Amino acid sequence: MLKAVVDKLEDVSEAVRGEYKQGDGGKFFLDISGLEEGTGHPAVGELVRAKKREADEAATHKTTAAKLKGELEQAQEAMRKRLMGKVDKSDLEALEVDYNKRLADLKAEGDQHAGALSASLREVLVDREANALAAGIALDANAASLLAESVQRRLTVEITTEGKAVTRVLGPDGKPSAATIDDLKKEIVATPKYHALLSGSRASGGGATPGGSGGGAPSGSKGNTATMSPTDLVARLDAKRAAG
Repeated sequence: MLKAVVDKLEDVSEAVRGEYKQGDGGKFFLDISGLEEGTGHPAVGELVRAKKREADEAATHKTTAAKLKGELEQAQEAMRKRLMGKVDKSDLEALEVDYNKRLADLKAEGDQHAGALSASLREVLVDREANALAAGIALDANAASLLAESVQRRLTVEITTEGKAVTRVLGPDGKPSAATIDDLKKEIVATPKYHALLSGSRASGGGATPGGSGGGAPSGSKGNTATMSPTDLVARLDAKRAAG
C-alpha cells in the first residue's frame, strides 16, 4: 500500500518515487488526481464533512459573539446615559421617591436622638444645677422647690466651639451672660423678693427666720414653709416684697 506522506523518498519503492512531490516542511506527498470535493473516495468525504462541521461551528461562534457584542454595547450606552444624567423619567421619579423617603426617615431618626439628647443635657446641666443651688440656700424643701423654678429660668445649655455642653447663666433679660453659678447664687441671696424662701443665715433684711412669722407675713401663716400651702407661700413672698 502506498503511503500518502513520507519523510523521504527512500521510504517508498524506487518504482513509485516519481509519484511523490515535496511539499512544505520537506515531506513528500503522493500526487493523486481525482480527489476533489464530490468524488466518492471515503477519505475525501470525511475531510469534506469535517470541513463543513468546522465552518458551521465558526458561524455559530460568530453569531454568538455578535449577540454578546450587541448586549455589551447596549449596557455601555445605558451606563453612559446614567452617568450623563439621561435617565428615563420613570426611573428618575422612582429614585427621587426612594431618596426623599430615606431622607425623611433619617431626619426623623436624627430629630428623635437630638430631642432625647437635649432633654438629658437639660436635666444634668440645668435642672440638677438649679435644684442644687436652691437646696443650698432655701428655708426648706418646699421653698427649695419654688426657688428652683426661678433658678431654672436663669440657666440654659450651651455648646462650646469645642463641642462641649456647659451650663450658661442668663441675665435678667434672658440673654447669655458671663456670670457663674456662684454669681447667680449671690444675686438671688441679695434679691429681696426671694428672702421669704431663704434660710435665716442666707436672708438679708425683712426678718425672715426659720422660727419667726417673717416681716409682713399674712396673719395665721407659719414660719416653717413645710406646713404652708403654695398659695400661702406666694402670699408670704408678696408680703415680704412689699415690706422690703
